[in-house]
Amino acid sequence: MPLLRAMKLYEQDDAILIVSSDPSIKAALRIARDTGAISECERPNALRGSSLVIFGIGGIIGLNSGNHLVVIASSSKVGRLHGKDVYLVRSTKIVSLAPKGARSLSAAQLADDQQYKALLTDLLSRNPFYFSYDLDITNTAQRIADAAHNDDPLHQRVRTLCAERARASGAHTWPAHLPACLPR
Repeated sequence: MPLLRAMKLYEQDDAILIVSSDPSIKAALRIARDTGAISECERPNALRGSSLVIFGIGGIIGLNSGNHLVVIASSSKVGRLHGKDVYLVRSTKIVSLAPKGARSLSAAQLADDQQYKALLTDLLSRNPFYFSYDLDITNTAQRIADAAHNDDPLHQRVRTLCAERARASGAHTWPAHLPACLPR
């Protein structure tokens, strides 16, 4: 699947579908609502459901009501590092992956979920988060310099580095588990 910089997220009854804003790109990412399985698929000819323009995936979080996808809803270029563009996350959105009405929750569980979402939204809006489509900025300058000689695509390098960091603290990465969820 090619690297996508501007995407559309479609909320469908059975899945979340993420496609390129460029209709000529036929690959898509599908997240099944019932199992949470993430897979690459072919872009459907007819897209249905509500859509949202996104610029990246921030992570997957688990709540009482099921898994939720944190997506980058807006961003802006703030500079360059090692000749690669770096972006600031301007806003995020939390999208439920759970099927509608899948779980029966108590009032306390619903209140906990709402409070957690509010806290996460506040955290993401108050603190600067940066990302790059072409450079793993979670690394030290030494690792970035070492990786400059590696021609593998960024998503493969990140997967390898996350595996190496499994024995370390992972203090530079949020969420460190996301690359493991994505299809190879």
